[in-house]
Amino acid sequence: MTSAMAHLNGWDEIEIATNNNRKIETYLKDYLPFHENFKDIASKKVDEALWAYGKFLSQKYSMI
Repeated sequence: MTSAMAHLNGWDEIEIATNNNRKIETYLKDYLPFHENFKDIASKKVDEALWAYGKFLSQKYSMI
């Protein structure tokens, strides 16, 4: 999901932190404001779509 969020925002790739405090900080500072862009869509659907898009991005060069 973070790779999808980073790609859609034009950011460099984001690695998921292993430190719980950093995970919480990223969630509050980056993910929640990003997720707000989709407030008219059910959260579960947004999460599923972002997960699928992130998975696609991680495999985008394997088909070339």
